[in-house]
Formats: sequence, structure tokens, C-alpha cells
Amino acid sequence: MPNVTTLRALAPAILAVTLLAVPAAAQSEKVLHSFLDYPSDGSSPIGQMLANKGVLYGTTNTGGEHKKGIVFELEKVKGVWSETVLYNFADKGDGAYPDPA
Repeated sequence: MPNVTTLRALAPAILAVTLLAVPAAAQSEKVLHSFLDYPSDGSSPIGQMLANKGVLYGTTNTGGEHKKGIVFELEKVKGVWSETVLYNFADKGDGAYPDPA
């Protein structure tokens, strides 16, 4: 896993968001994942990501199966970052539209 000091989201196109890792003293950025949005992926990553044993965890506040956000993990397997949707938010009772504020 790279020495990730900054994770940020950019919106290069409508409903398309790219998650980037910027190592310390970096001169360039590396795309880890481009979110595809509804129905198979989230959109608008939000909040702080967590790292555990080389795996990154985060949330989006839109997109996913119910268009109400997802919980996802990013893991580097054989040199390629791969996303797995861990949970699709369904309604306000389960934390839909997560917001870190």
C-alpha cells in the first residue's frame, strides 16, 4: 500500500467521482477507483476513509442499489485496486445518505 497522506474526491464528469491517493512529496496522483454510480456502485465519497491491514474503507452519500449511499472497501490485489460494496443504504432508519457533519 502506498504511503497515502491525502485522499480526495474529484468530479471529472456528472455523477462520476474518482478516488485518488497522493503519497507524501508526490509529483503525481494515482487513480484508485472511479465510482460508477447507481445501481452497481456509489457516488460522492464522503467523510474520512479508514485503513486496516492495507484495506481502505469508506462511504458515499449517494448511489448504490437504492441511490442512498454505500459502504465500500478498496483492496489492492496483485497490484490492482479493487472495490467491493459492503452495504447499500436503504432508508433513513439504516443511516441512508451518510453525512460526517
